Amino acid sequence: MSPLVAASFSFDSIRAFEACAIGAADRWLGVAPPLTLQQPRPLPRLESPAALVLAGADELAPAASRSELADRFADLRAVEVVAGAGHMFIGRSSELSSALERAATRLLE
Repeated sequence: MSPLVAASFSFDSIRAFEACAIGAADRWLGVAPPLTLQQPRPLPRLESPAALVLAGADELAPAASRSELADRFADLRAVEVVAGAGHMFIGRSSELSSALERAATRLLE
């Protein structure tokens, strides 16, 4: 059986993260997740496989440091960055698509 991936963009990706953390999904793919912003509830360490696609110049959700990512994820399989892209990836759909494909491939390995 194929794994169930909880995937979402921006602030909704936090809900997908929480679903995965409680076992409602097998893996998590977050696109521009606001991991460094204060959440209403503290996010747990995610033990499930995970992958990230980040905007390199994200004005809304600043990137987490490598140490913050190591603390947050037990099995972070991919971090793809679309260099110079803003939070909405405007004008960068081709690069975003390629980054998503690479991250999803690594996530499902």
